[in-house]
Amino acid sequence: MSNESGRVEIYVRPFPTPERKWPVSTRGGRKPVWGRDERELFHWEGRRLMASAVSSGPDLTIGARRPVDVTRDGQRFVAIPNFASEMRTRLSARKAQP
Repeated sequence: MSNESGRVEIYVRPFPTPERKWPVSTRGGRKPVWGRDERELFHWEGRRLMASAVSSGPDLTIGARRPVDVTRDGQRFVAIPNFASEMRTRLSARKAQP
């Protein structure tokens, strides 16, 4: 986390030499936590839990942030897919069927 922009944001940096950084949050962020498989990074943006896919390779890639719903018991959370994209995909598949 860094507040060098004037607001606390989340960044990913290589370890042990932090020569570069990749932004994760863009509207403020706090309490970053890696997912169990280290392919997702979770953080709080205001009162919303957000998730970003992280892909390492020749160059690190951080996916778009997406909101996550937490279950009432606080034991699990469910990612909310982009509804519009999901509907377009499903409707396209239906139109392709004879």
